[in-house]
Amino acid sequence: MKNSFHKMHDEGCGGSQGRPVVQFDVPENAAPSVVEAPVPAQPLDLEAVRDNLAALLRAIVLDAEAWPTDPPAGFGKLREPVLRFTTMVRAMNVSLTGPFWPIDSLSDDATELGQQPFEPPSVFNFYRPGYVPPQSALGDAGLVSPEMQITNETTAIGWVNYVTRFLRRPPVGTYRRGQPNEFSFQINFGRDDLLAIVETEFIDQSAAEQLVDEITARLCPHGINPAIRTVIVQRLRAIISDRYRPERTDQNAINYRNDIHLDRLVATTMMIAVSPDFLHER
Repeated sequence: MKNSFHKMHDEGCGGSQGRPVVQFDVPENAAPSVVEAPVPAQPLDLEAVRDNLAALLRAIVLDAEAWPTDPPAGFGKLREPVLRFTTMVRAMNVSLTGPFWPIDSLSDDATELGQQPFEPPSVFNFYRPGYVPPQSALGDAGLVSPEMQITNETTAIGWVNYVTRFLRRPPVGTYRRGQPNEFSFQINFGRDDLLAIVETEFIDQSAAEQLVDEITARLCPHGINPAIRTVIVQRLRAIISDRYRPERTDQNAINYRNDIHLDRLVATTMMIAVSPDFLHER
């Protein structure tokens, strides 16, 4: 670790090594002054690396460009898949009974996140800091978007699939067969927990706008596009009780009437979580 940060702060190396750190914490297309300002001209004292690293990150995160009072339309960046998920579960008050997340694989593009934490495909991480999507408006504007390197039609659908499945049936835990504490770690999140995050007690058609606003406040505090909000409200009002069974007929029956409130909440959360307003981290 010491050698890595010493190398990062060698003269002439700070800009290239510091750029990914800046991009991770502030807008990817930050001004050159943001990248260059925190980097000292001389190598760091190895005995003081920890303190200097804290100062470096503090300078990046607290830079005025990271907190604009009136950000332009192009401000921010695309949320990478793992950060989309962690942002969503924090907003949903998901918690664990143990220190480890009981999910073994997230790498499948079509059904999972398409990004496995701590397992990038190369030593250069999941994407290049200077990646520019080919034949794009970003490229025409001279902007970079590293996260777009792992974004395509398949991963877009995979995110929809994964969010919907997690909200409906979150993985509950990991097991240690034959151990005294066999049921090791559990995700504290289920039907009742999902329903508890909203104040709307009875999620009917008339409460569609209120429900959308409540979930928007959790996932997109900056708000969502009015046109997108209108579409979500319309889709919620299309979920009507006439299409549900009055009561469960057997153990495997689905879509019975008591599920309609949960379906509306899952649909709202999913549509907001896959909207450009949530995927665009500001």
